[in-house]
Amino acid sequence: MELNHIVKQLGVIPDLCVEEYIVNFFKSLDLQARSIMSIDPMAMTFSKLKVLNLSFNEVSRIENLPPNLEELYLNGNCVNEVAMNVNKPILSLVHLGLNRNQVRQPALTHIVKVFPNLVSLDVSFNDLQDMEATMTWCKKLKELKMLSLEGNPLILSPLYRKIVSEHMPNIKVLDSVTVPAEVRRDAELAAKEREKRHSQTCSESTTPIASCITLDLNLRLLKGVEGGRYLVPDENCEIETEKLDEIPVENKSSMYWVTYTNHKGDEVCTEKKAYIQHFQVEDNEAKPGS
Repeated sequence: MELNHIVKQLGVIPDLCVEEYIVNFFKSLDLQARSIMSIDPMAMTFSKLKVLNLSFNEVSRIENLPPNLEELYLNGNCVNEVAMNVNKPILSLVHLGLNRNQVRQPALTHIVKVFPNLVSLDVSFNDLQDMEATMTWCKKLKELKMLSLEGNPLILSPLYRKIVSEHMPNIKVLDSVTVPAEVRRDAELAAKEREKRHSQTCSESTTPIASCITLDLNLRLLKGVEGGRYLVPDENCEIETEKLDEIPVENKSSMYWVTYTNHKGDEVCTEKKAYIQHFQVEDNEAKPGS
């Protein structure tokens, strides 16, 4: 977002090629995919700028924002910090788009303090893990109507959508899906009832938030299925236990691993483990009623 680049685009027009005119001219700037690494301090002088789109760049810090900005798009960057003065919040900002960044709990806390009047907040596909802390801070945004948290580890929380609705009954759209009117109505009534009773903790009347999440993965050996270099024949599935040590691993094992794409878009592959070496599988077929 360099001033000299803007001047070149306008051409050599004496009355236009002056900083005072340029910074007061723009109401919207779209600077997507320009390899921008930071927001220049000069951005603060764009007093009439309402919409700033810096998506798909390399910005890591939210800083130096125009004072009257209403919409800020920073999708697909590497934002992990909000370097703004909490004593000088930007009250005009109503939408903040931060999907596919590196936002963690400290940055979210700062976002709530610096942009208290947000109506729409998109922090999907980041690294928010603490459901309780996220709810504690997000519900301070009294004007918030649209919230996107999908793609964060915290959505693995049991009854995730119900928890959000109970803590934030004003949310009308969650993860791009409209919250049914009856769900919002019930949540609003429950919130008013809690306030009336002056409840000390929300856990007494709302869905409890789990402190940890367990993911169980059950695997069974598939007989006669070719995978990779080896074919696991039926006879190897019925080897006597006392003879297992006499057989090479590659002749008696299937390999298992998990691959997934993280919030940065990088593919992650877990350690590959051999079936007989690392897994103990029950024969469900031998159980009655299974």
